[in-house]
Amino acid sequence: MITEMCQNVVPPDSKGGLLADQMGLGKSLTMISLIALNSCKSTEKGIFTTQGYLRRLKSTLIVVPYSLLETWNNQLKRHLKPDTLTWMRFHGTQKRKIWTLGNFDIVITTFETLVRQQKRHEDTEIREETLFSFSWHRIVLDEAHTIRNRATAMAKAACAVNATNRWAITGTPIQNRVTDFSSLLEYLKIYPFSSPKVFDTEIAKPWLKSGDKDITRMKKLVNCISLCRTKAIIDLPKREDLIHNLKFSAEEQEYYDRAKEGTIRKLDAALSSNPLQPGQYLNALQWLNELRLLCNHGLVHSNREVNKTVSITPQDTQVWNKSTGNKAFETIVCANEAVCSVCGNVLSDGAGQGSNSENPKPYLAKCLTLTCGSCIKDSPSGQPVPTCSHVPLCKSVEVSWTPDIAISSGKGKMLPDIREEHVSTKLKTLMADLQTCPKGEKSVVFSYWTFTLDLIESLLIKAGISYTRIDGQHSGERREEAIQKFQTDASIQVILVSITCGGAGLDLTAASVAYLLEPQWNPMMEEQALCRIHRLGQAKEVKTVRYRIRGSFEERVVQAQDLKKEIAAEAFNMQSRRNPLDNRKRLEIFLRMRYESIDEGPSSMSRSNQSNALRG
Repeated sequence: MITEMCQNVVPPDSKGGLLADQMGLGKSLTMISLIALNSCKSTEKGIFTTQGYLRRLKSTLIVVPYSLLETWNNQLKRHLKPDTLTWMRFHGTQKRKIWTLGNFDIVITTFETLVRQQKRHEDTEIREETLFSFSWHRIVLDEAHTIRNRATAMAKAACAVNATNRWAITGTPIQNRVTDFSSLLEYLKIYPFSSPKVFDTEIAKPWLKSGDKDITRMKKLVNCISLCRTKAIIDLPKREDLIHNLKFSAEEQEYYDRAKEGTIRKLDAALSSNPLQPGQYLNALQWLNELRLLCNHGLVHSNREVNKTVSITPQDTQVWNKSTGNKAFETIVCANEAVCSVCGNVLSDGAGQGSNSENPKPYLAKCLTLTCGSCIKDSPSGQPVPTCSHVPLCKSVEVSWTPDIAISSGKGKMLPDIREEHVSTKLKTLMADLQTCPKGEKSVVFSYWTFTLDLIESLLIKAGISYTRIDGQHSGERREEAIQKFQTDASIQVILVSITCGGAGLDLTAASVAYLLEPQWNPMMEEQALCRIHRLGQAKEVKTVRYRIRGSFEERVVQAQDLKKEIAAEAFNMQSRRNPLDNRKRLEIFLRMRYESIDEGPSSMSRSNQSNALRG
């Protein structure tokens, strides 16, 4: 059917598939419904495999990112009737004795736990049962794009689990390259395309030639194994998307113009050097980040003397220690340029490398070659993979950063005390919008930077508006507690959410209005956040508001978004990173694009060059 080739034997049956519905359609609920409808009532005798004898279980094994562990537990509580299906979490201190797992209908674990269990299973000196000692009735991967790189330990562990039915849940099955889909096929055991060699020969290579027939072949394959439904299939309330284009005050404009002139000088110096030096590149990039922050913070930002605190000097890059590495990592993450040199994944928020992550931290080399935590975990030595092309290899340091730590008030948990005349235009507009909300209407406020949330929190307290808050420093339990309070407590009017932890698995349908304080480099991050309120379970009409400062660098971020949306659509038609550039060269192209957009305006760079810069 796919390749139109004949064979003499019946292909092996594949049970399961890919659930790739649009964000907000309740993919988790769909899977819970399937488990409840098609639960295994009895356990058959065990089976013999190449791994030895495996005892059959009636259970469904659900594998999730650590951040969604508590979310799944609450979803099961919410949607299952009492005394129907039983479940347990197999993670950390919540692990029960392994032999009891068969007593439960559902076992929830994390990708990281699965990897550790496989290592224990393969250790001949450890004689104990693991998750790999059983044949499961069903295995489900949530956020299944986590295994898009088949070379990672997470992908290998997921593929190694023995199960009768195999399901993958993701709204983004292809993120960077066509081979992302190959890894899912290998996990799902879709014969013969579960073989990477067959997929490459029959699907990937012909598809990259962009022939209509070959594109049809890929579409046939996707349609055969997946559900990809859109919101058009359900009757969701209307969603109105608004953009508030704001203008700086005279004082803010004066300060922004001075900062812009300083940024151009830094960019000029960086781009005139040949080759581009890491220290100069990072310093210039930091000034670009400062322009974005100024749009949120206005005169409050000027009082923080950030120009003295963020600068990375040439001496810093010569020393290249953990402190300097963290500064550099913060800078490239804020610019959405933290790309792993091994797997090509973008670390949009430090790739979950905050305090609640189980992953190893990434490593950043002096030449700015980055290796993400998953690729480090999968190297034989567990050390940074030597990926830079320099001889000798450049020094690498372990780095970590989240927006919640780096951009803060510097006063611990104390909130900033803002003088009325220093409140920025953007925050004044937000507060006016919140104060005019009808009684009983709840709102969500998203921002990338926690210092922005700190400022808003201080203003909410002064205005007497009740609120709660979640950010990257909250544990899964604290996050669920805050969400539950927002959903059920009628006195709570607002929830403040760090956008880097508010894009996946959150149900904020108690709110009917969402405010997004600044445009993000990654447009999908914005849409994921806004879909937290416009989703299955929403009973009211929804309004979303995006704030932008007219004539500022935020307009350039929006232009980059538009290009990335086109490239994301193109990624479903061809490999978006087909010809990856050298990391330093990619960074230089990125910097030149930003320079020309600031110094001369949006028309100064050709569309093809902009697209290449974004593809890098």
